[in-house]
Amino acid sequence: MQFAVKAWSNGRARAGVLQLSSCPNSIETPALLLSTMKGLPEFIAPHLLQFLPSPDSHLLQTSPLHFLECPSPKTISSIGGLHQMVGLTEYAFVAAPRDSIQCLPNCEGTNKFGASFETPCGRRLIKPKEYVEMISSMEPDIWASMADEVPAWVSEKRNRTSVDRTVRWLDDCIALNVAGGGAIFGAIVGGSSVEERCRCAQEVVRRNVSGFWIGGFGLGESMEERSALLNAVTDVLPDERPRQVSGLGLPEEILQGVAAGIDLFDSTYIHHLTLGGFALTFQLDGTDNHVSGSQLSEIGSDHTKINLRATVYRKDTSPIVDGCSCYACQNHTRAYINHLLNVHEMLAQILLEIHNTHHYLGFFRLVRAAIKAGEFDQFRQKFIESRRDHLVFAMVSQLQNAEEHGHGAIKPSPKCLRPNGWIELDSGNNEEKKETSRSRSSNFTCHRARLRNGRRSCDDERGVFIIAAWGRYVWMWKAFAPLAISNAITDLCAPETRTPTF
Repeated sequence: MQFAVKAWSNGRARAGVLQLSSCPNSIETPALLLSTMKGLPEFIAPHLLQFLPSPDSHLLQTSPLHFLECPSPKTISSIGGLHQMVGLTEYAFVAAPRDSIQCLPNCEGTNKFGASFETPCGRRLIKPKEYVEMISSMEPDIWASMADEVPAWVSEKRNRTSVDRTVRWLDDCIALNVAGGGAIFGAIVGGSSVEERCRCAQEVVRRNVSGFWIGGFGLGESMEERSALLNAVTDVLPDERPRQVSGLGLPEEILQGVAAGIDLFDSTYIHHLTLGGFALTFQLDGTDNHVSGSQLSEIGSDHTKINLRATVYRKDTSPIVDGCSCYACQNHTRAYINHLLNVHEMLAQILLEIHNTHHYLGFFRLVRAAIKAGEFDQFRQKFIESRRDHLVFAMVSQLQNAEEHGHGAIKPSPKCLRPNGWIELDSGNNEEKKETSRSRSSNFTCHRARLRNGRRSCDDERGVFIIAAWGRYVWMWKAFAPLAISNAITDLCAPETRTPTF
């Protein structure tokens, strides 16, 4: 593996080139790792990968824990490794224990002997020796050492223990990797403690590793905390080695990672969108497409994605995105994908994953171009403001549409956009709403829950819509929940705390 930084923008954001032996062409960073199940994207067959942009799509993320049941490490090794088994000899595999879809860390079951994970086979304790055996049989291009990942709310003592275990397991992985196959990335953890993350990074830098895998994110920390944690870690790391992060997937989170100097991202965002029947539609050329408020209420759109399950697309003969060069947009229509979704045909997920992957890789190309031009901060600010404005417009349009249908008088409060990132929309008489909340299914009373210190705290706003415009929040709608608003805030919830679909 060879890596070189080619451009910097606004301090930490950087663009580089990664050369791996399996890929005939070098891969530009920041780059997206495509999520896989046992080495292949869940809905894209090997012969369909050619329809994705090359070489941007040649980085595949996998987890050795997918192979706990079968095939065995001995079988994979006899075949010739993961590349030969799945027939993708010109693709690079990046292996890490956690994949954020099926194999999630379980800190309660982790002990000094190994890390505990929730897997499709149940809860499993993985020891370093077993992990390195699986890695050796798979022969990935890059692999991360084992890590004791903990959520943001654990105690300081538990945080220190996780760092000590992670460093010790890194030493074990290096010692057990006698064959020296693949580039090893040292795992860096530390929860929500800046001091522990810096200590872990300093210890890992002293080891003979080719790069760094930063874990423990997406486990309860806030957006504000994450920036300080990422910056503290990257300040310690040397510039000449690549950095990968796990747990960041939303566009805003990707930009936050890039701003801190991260090079590789393993994202499950595309997977969640595809399963939900959503297609990305935000503009990649800097223009803005306007959708009327009435149409927003019907399709559950927030200007960044559309729900192709909606009946409004039943006769829509246009492609998902006009001008998109992906296979799905060039050959099929929204009406056809709507039909496939409604009859539960797997082809719907195949076409959606092709489009969403193509679109998200285009987003990464824009990020790299902004870094090379020295305009990353401006690009990030413009993108986030545009997304926020679109979400607000979608929410207000849905509330106005609900008012027209007799669900109550909705009016924005004088201080609609709060400094802490909340948006408040007053639905009229709070006392009246309080009295009728138990009997009327059309009232807008909702509960707000935020993960804080490991506990879920709720407060009843009594007739006031509180919409999360930023951060990680859990939402519980009471009695009535407009689909468009539920869809509009889906992007802003972490995969672990995803807003339920109503």
